[in-house]
Amino acid sequence: MKKIVSLALAACLLFSLFLSAASAVSYPTTGITRESVKMRQDTSTKSKVVENLKKGKDLIVEGEEEVDGVLWYKVTTPKKGKVGYVQGIYLSVQDNDLIEAIDQSSKAKTMTVTIEGRCDDYKKLGKSYSAVCEINGIRLPGTSLPIKKKATAKLAPDEEFAFLTYLKNKNADGTERSTYTPTEAELESGFSVSQTVTCISFKTQKEIVWVVTYTFMPEGAKAAKDTKTTTDTKDTKTTTTSSDPEINYDLSASSEKPTGAVKREIDHYEEREVEVTERVVSGYKTYIAYEVDENGKPKAVEKQKPVYTLQKVKKVVKVPVYKDEMPEGSTTTTDSTGTAGSADDEEPEEPEEVDEEVEEEG
Repeated sequence: MKKIVSLALAACLLFSLFLSAASAVSYPTTGITRESVKMRQDTSTKSKVVENLKKGKDLIVEGEEEVDGVLWYKVTTPKKGKVGYVQGIYLSVQDNDLIEAIDQSSKAKTMTVTIEGRCDDYKKLGKSYSAVCEINGIRLPGTSLPIKKKATAKLAPDEEFAFLTYLKNKNADGTERSTYTPTEAELESGFSVSQTVTCISFKTQKEIVWVVTYTFMPEGAKAAKDTKTTTDTKDTKTTTTSSDPEINYDLSASSEKPTGAVKREIDHYEEREVEVTERVVSGYKTYIAYEVDENGKPKAVEKQKPVYTLQKVKKVVKVPVYKDEMPEGSTTTTDSTGTAGSADDEEPEEPEEVDEEVEEEG
């Protein structure tokens, strides 16, 4: 009896994590089972089994229902037309709205995807986990972390995409769905986003935390050697930047057939006004989560998470002006603020580079 209660408690907690990250999907759409699972006649684990579905089974997803804090999908089998319900955690559901918005963008790019995971304390629940990783509900190749098979995803600037990780072994499992909206600059240079996936023991309710990082690079490009990371408490974001911001290589200098890169020297810095996109909190969304009370029983608790919108703002930044861009015969240096000054000024300190990246709040 205790074992059954423990399993039920673990399932409730896990479903609450899944629900907290769920978002609206337009139906009907397509789905595929992440694990072998029972398709039931109603939204209850006590309901009659319609069919035992194997892992990787294609389904038509007609809609969703939330019952006692548990997400269920109403599904139909394509060939036989059987109708039933599958628990949400075991089904990958394609988000056609996100996919369509990206497809309609004239600036959409195909990006290569690298996925890595890290866990600092396994708490004796095992170090080996199978993994299901998805972009907009479409499963990526590979079954363990790090994902070694080549994967690609189509993304567009200023268009949101969803990324989901489902981890499982014989002792515990967990899932997390997050969303992110990349900028045009990030799609050009590459970027990384991370999420925390909490896996809960089936027997003891122990929790372990994985940090899973998705790195997106333009097809044919290689990631920079050095990276700079900005991190918050939930959806972490890693931005790849150049290891030396003061060197720019121009392959078209002088010769019609250049044999190597030419280093350009910076003359001074100028202040310029640029427009950047920030994510701001526009409101909060209420969802139901489950917590354990003082008696060890799960209880439903209303919680809130921020809803973000994009906002364009203007900022003044310092940009380099190279010597080959200066009029012939002119000489300038930079003062302590990094702006142009006369050649008789004292030697300036190295100007501090302004990071245009905006950290995500919330």
